[in-house]
Amino acid sequence: MAKGIGEGKTILARVQDLMSENIASVSPETSIKETAQMMADSKTSSVLVVEQQELKGIITERDIVGRVVAGGYRMTSHQG
Repeated sequence: MAKGIGEGKTILARVQDLMSENIASVSPETSIKETAQMMADSKTSSVLVVEQQELKGIITERDIVGRVVAGGYRMTSHQG
């Protein structure tokens, strides 16, 4: 259980109280640029990666900044 800041009251929050019901998803073949644009348009910081209705992973703003931008990758083409 968490305490409210300066409140002294216990806050009971569940995942369902905070989760987003509008899920953003991409395929593994989607470019990083398209994915980043989807995040901006959807005002979300993460996108699920789905292939044939199976969850393959998740990509986050941190992934894009830390691995793509800082790593010097191009955002418009596939790199192996």
